[in-house]
Amino acid sequence: MRPQSFQGFLVICLLVFVASRAEHSEEDHVEMEEDKIILGIYIVYDDAFIKNFLFNKGDKPFNDYFTALCNAAEAYFKDLRDPRVMLALAGTSRLEEKNIIQTTLKDRKTYVDGEKTLDKFYDIMTWNESLPEGVDVVFLVTGTETWITEEAVTNEWKGLAAPKSICFSAKTVQAKAVGIVYDDGKNFNGVPVLALQVAMLLGASKDSKRGKYCPSSQGYLTSSKDGGSRPALSACSRSALREFYFKNKDKDYICWNDFPKAAQPGNKRLPVDFYLEKDHDICESESTRRRTLYTCENIANAKRLLDCQVACCDYWQNREWFQKRVAAPDGTSCGKNTICLRGQCV
Repeated sequence: MRPQSFQGFLVICLLVFVASRAEHSEEDHVEMEEDKIILGIYIVYDDAFIKNFLFNKGDKPFNDYFTALCNAAEAYFKDLRDPRVMLALAGTSRLEEKNIIQTTLKDRKTYVDGEKTLDKFYDIMTWNESLPEGVDVVFLVTGTETWITEEAVTNEWKGLAAPKSICFSAKTVQAKAVGIVYDDGKNFNGVPVLALQVAMLLGASKDSKRGKYCPSSQGYLTSSKDGGSRPALSACSRSALREFYFKNKDKDYICWNDFPKAAQPGNKRLPVDFYLEKDHDICESESTRRRTLYTCENIANAKRLLDCQVACCDYWQNREWFQKRVAAPDGTSCGKNTICLRGQCV
């Protein structure tokens, strides 16, 4: 073969190889795009939340707070692939139908009755066509602690989003799933229960109290109605979520295939970023009438802290006094590609 012919042959082979790689790369990209759940979240907050809310400065403080709340809940799924779970806050509004809030008295303390309130919230939100396009789940965020019960026979949690109740429709109208979250408006303590309800809506299974596999004693997200103590899915709940996804992902009516318009596009801030932006010290939320607490780093107790812990001190008689340890804000960096969630480095 002549040198010119051989060189031409090599060029042709190279072009074929590049085209083949490009085709496979495009296919891989499409596949990655398919194995993704993007849920549009809409939050309705009640007067109790407004009363407790600590950050009223700024143009849209509620959107800022709730975006960080949703981003933190999404982080509970950060190690999940096939599918990847993403949450987009599509909007927020104040609850107008105040009469839907049902209360119950337990041990002389008033709670929001989760089951009864959620039933009424379902009636006004499930087929509500005035919500922004792309909304899949509407959460009622209340500033009053919520009473959630567990059925003795079925072990079903009453007062949380109904499992697998995502993406159902009637003709041309797409229904919205509903859930309820208690959050104190300062510590993002509603994150675990919001993440739990997202997981259950997407088919994640509850961890077992008596079974050999995935016992609830391990404390993963679906181990309790409070969202457990470990900010991740167990192997069993992860497997169930994947099964639900692959069983339903190609159906015409599936709601997570659209792209909801975020209230704050590109905002990936987590609670730690929110606090920095608001110049808020996490220890300030732990202050009492007698003691104003702040983060301290230079005393002995502070130097013995574990990852994802913060030392809180007060100042008295010209010196710092250690008072308590608290969990570092969600999103605090604790190593390469790891962050703090619920006081743990994950």
